[in-house]
Amino acid sequence: MPPTESEPRFATCSNPDCSRARAGEQLEWYRGAGEYCPECGEVLAPLAPAGTRGDGSAPAPKSAARNGAAATNGKAATATRTRPDRPRIVEPPAEPAAARVRAAAPWLYAAAGAFLVLAIIGFAVQRRLAADPAPNAAAVSVCAVPLAAQLAANLVRGYATASGTPASHFHVTSGDGACDVRFATASNSPDDVIAVDGLVVIVNPLNPIARLTDAQVRAIFSGAIRDWSELKGPAGAIVPILPDASTAEAKALDAALLFSTPVDAHVRRGGSSADITRFVAGPGTDSRRSIGLVTFGQAISAKVVPLAYLPPPSVVSIASHRYPYTLALSLTSDTGRSDAETNGLTAFAQSNAGAAIVIESGFIPREGM
Repeated sequence: MPPTESEPRFATCSNPDCSRARAGEQLEWYRGAGEYCPECGEVLAPLAPAGTRGDGSAPAPKSAARNGAAATNGKAATATRTRPDRPRIVEPPAEPAAARVRAAAPWLYAAAGAFLVLAIIGFAVQRRLAADPAPNAAAVSVCAVPLAAQLAANLVRGYATASGTPASHFHVTSGDGACDVRFATASNSPDDVIAVDGLVVIVNPLNPIARLTDAQVRAIFSGAIRDWSELKGPAGAIVPILPDASTAEAKALDAALLFSTPVDAHVRRGGSSADITRFVAGPGTDSRRSIGLVTFGQAISAKVVPLAYLPPPSVVSIASHRYPYTLALSLTSDTGRSDAETNGLTAFAQSNAGAAIVIESGFIPREGM
């Protein structure tokens, strides 16, 4: 049995191939890592506690005692070693739990310190936010009709990036209240205009109609013409669609193309220009018989019908005003606010950088392409 923990411990290596075992070296023995030979990792063979021979010294290893006895008897001692039939697998000594804790302690202290620092920073930020006023308390209010909502957002984002002004300094909305900057379809001066778009007639891509006159378009939406056969097309009831009466497109169409002609009760109202285009270009029977009035920028998937005696609607003809039915987008102010951010956004919208954003948003710049 191994000696108790209160007594000194001695052991020898049990691996005959180990240099310390061959030398008969006495090794200190204790539970844990001390149970293994530091040279080869083999399990140690504990010896009796020191002092059991009566002289206070540790007993010699058994191999040494046998060799001494053999020499005393005058006989030659021969050591016989037997090698195992297969390699011995030596398990590494288990690391004591206390050592593992001591090794992990620096990491635990570092993690606790980092957590404390983050907590202090978070508390300071919360105190600062509570003490400071809201960052957008004096934000520039930017209003836009639904037709120009995306354009307004794109211009605000572009100006914020170019000028380094935080985007939170602007509040984009479609509200009807007083605004510092308003994107509208009416202007007091040509200098306020930043973009234009055409007002066009669209039909389903499968509709064979190639051209209509202004008078025929007004007759369709007033109810005077109700069948495509009256326009030399395939027989079938015409399905006319206009944007909702409250939209900027509808108001511009009424003033520029329909000349305030009373709209027949059977004319459908289809939301915005984009909504109408999706329906007209669709696969259904009503879609194939439909006709709509929309903005040129939203007519991509449908067939645009030229009007008699006018150049076909295009970016060039609309920008040069040779195609007369257009809608203008302008920047105005309801509040009269004049500061660096308000004036900066207006100037940016009228610059070359703003014109590039106008084109990307599906409109035509005031000065053309």
